[in-house]
Amino acid sequence: MATTGVDADRGVDSAPRRQRRLRRPAGFGLVLLAIVVAMVVIAAYGDLPAGRFLAVAVIAAALLLALRAAEVPPRHHFRAMVLAVVAIVGALVALVTGRGTPGFTGAVMLLLVVLTPVVLATRLLRKPEVTAQSLIGALCVYLMIGIAFELVYAITAELTGTPFFVQTDRPSSVEYQYYSFITLTTVGYGDFSPATALGRMMAITEALAGQVYLVTVVALLVSNYRRHSD
Repeated sequence: MATTGVDADRGVDSAPRRQRRLRRPAGFGLVLLAIVVAMVVIAAYGDLPAGRFLAVAVIAAALLLALRAAEVPPRHHFRAMVLAVVAIVGALVALVTGRGTPGFTGAVMLLLVVLTPVVLATRLLRKPEVTAQSLIGALCVYLMIGIAFELVYAITAELTGTPFFVQTDRPSSVEYQYYSFITLTTVGYGDFSPATALGRMMAITEALAGQVYLVTVVALLVSNYRRHSD
């Protein structure tokens, strides 16, 4: 049966469309999923060596997914891959030998956590058009801010040898995470409070960072998204 001109045009047009779909960069949805999984792992198993290793692996995956979604140059992909492998190997050695401290694993995790929102912010600034993907990317950055401060609190307590909270001498990972996001959102229930002046200053910094981020970046994205939809 002969092929009509319309069918031929459709066949010609469909091939480039399929290629464009294959080349289309991954969105921020997978990054958000990896971040949520990391939060669950840290909260549930962050006090165990195996849990800390798993958290490093998941956050490393979030960084690599963020690089893919942000469409960064291949040379940065390679550097990030090397960093992720080094972080995972370091956490694995700490797990197997038992010589790594929670502070060491937390510092490795913190490095990966800090780099991820930087990559996401670079994509958002480079492509300022407001879409559902940019809103998801902004949410990813917000969650990573909370995880970063959570790790900073735990590392500070270990380095100084002083309990971070007034209410408990040995807070768990989920308590650090709970306090970090309660502070980030400025809810402030008051069931946990910093024991030192340094801790109070860090809490103030996190609260200000969370509010400034919400009232500037997120509010601007949401308002522009509504105008674009209208």
